[in-house]
Amino acid sequence: MALSKVGRSPQRASWTVVLAVAVACSDSRDTTAAATSTGGAGGEPTAGGAGGATPEGTGGSTATGGGGVAGGSENANGEAGAAAAGAAGATGAGGDSSSEALSPRLTRYHRLDTDRALHFELDAVAGLSPYASTLEYLDGFMARALDKPEGVAFDMDETLAPAGADHVYGFEELDAFARQHAQDDTDGAVTIHVLFLDGRYDPGDGDGTVLGLAWGQRHIALFQDAIRSGCSGGVLGALSADPCEIAERNVWAHEIGHVIGLVDNGLPQQANHRDAEHGRHDASDGCLMYWAYDRPEMFELLLSRLNGGQSQNVDFCENCWADLNAARE
Repeated sequence: MALSKVGRSPQRASWTVVLAVAVACSDSRDTTAAATSTGGAGGEPTAGGAGGATPEGTGGSTATGGGGVAGGSENANGEAGAAAAGAAGATGAGGDSSSEALSPRLTRYHRLDTDRALHFELDAVAGLSPYASTLEYLDGFMARALDKPEGVAFDMDETLAPAGADHVYGFEELDAFARQHAQDDTDGAVTIHVLFLDGRYDPGDGDGTVLGLAWGQRHIALFQDAIRSGCSGGVLGALSADPCEIAERNVWAHEIGHVIGLVDNGLPQQANHRDAEHGRHDASDGCLMYWAYDRPEMFELLLSRLNGGQSQNVDFCENCWADLNAARE
């Protein structure tokens, strides 16, 4: 089934926050889940799991471990988009750690001399828009992750027609749909485009459901049916805090990590922390970029964290912060 646009929201809601310099954090969780690029038209999808869930575009190659993954295929964590993977070039551990190695798009995210503000363009199927608490949380999260003194804004843009609960997206369809609905940000603030969709995504790797996908260093898709069914009826269902809000914010934050270059997805690693078996994800299960944070296994990890008295909000680990901080220099 092809996706179609229902209409543009009559009112654009915007949340703005001034961003501060990122600081070091304790090693927490998800570095591997959503930043793997594996090729595909225009980018790599990154959704997590073995091999990663980020399709990498045909426009360039992205180093995977010691080698590279050049466009053409996609997996559960692949990024789709030649602009992202292609422009970034092959930058693996041990490569050039200076900001000069960044692609033009990553430079816009990380450098003040290009873009001083960041916008999220949000397109959602009716009833699947993000929670207000997620936007509030990501305000602070992005203030630490990127230095944007003119602020970060979340713009509610289009209402999308549902594809149906049984619809299964392939990467080519998803990438074409995202490109159809994303606004041109050439002349304005750099923008991360986020789709909130029903149905599910087929990563093509046999590893099952994907909760989120990032590609092209521009696009994110959150599969809200998969996220909300897992949190409301799964192991998180009995928690006092709203489990779906907890799940949504962590999956989204994980995918943002992939878009802005983690792990080894365009940002040079200051130390090798990539899990080579799971695409562009962190080796530590305490890191936000761990592979399970865009897969259903996330729910078990979150429950374990909460039972252990840890924060429900998973953060980037020390190695991820080192990569982000180096990109500003």
